[in-house]
Amino acid sequence: MYVFRFFDCGVIKVFFVFQIFDKALDEPKYSSMYAQLCKRLSEEAPNFEPPNSPCTFRLLLLNKCRTEFENRSKASEAFEHRDGPLAPEEEERRQLTKRKMLGNIKVCTFLSKYT
Repeated sequence: MYVFRFFDCGVIKVFFVFQIFDKALDEPKYSSMYAQLCKRLSEEAPNFEPPNSPCTFRLLLLNKCRTEFENRSKASEAFEHRDGPLAPEEEERRQLTKRKMLGNIKVCTFLSKYT
């Protein structure tokens, strides 16, 4: 496929993983589609690791999942330990954090389902 020619550069592969993952977090209802895309890319994208090593794309994706989960957990805890009502901007950030946490959980679930 044409898109896989761009994976010859490791930087572009990292960028691709982050963009797909961020898009999946922003749109949790499409988590299944993004997980299928990631599965296909991990199978068909070139692997720059030595033979019998795990796929680079898959490792990047798993590391991104873990990092996002840890970051979102910390952000959620910060809102839970607040006293009193939140300002409208803070409430909006709390809702965004909550939605992205849900997206992360859904993407991880679908990724485990398709692999």
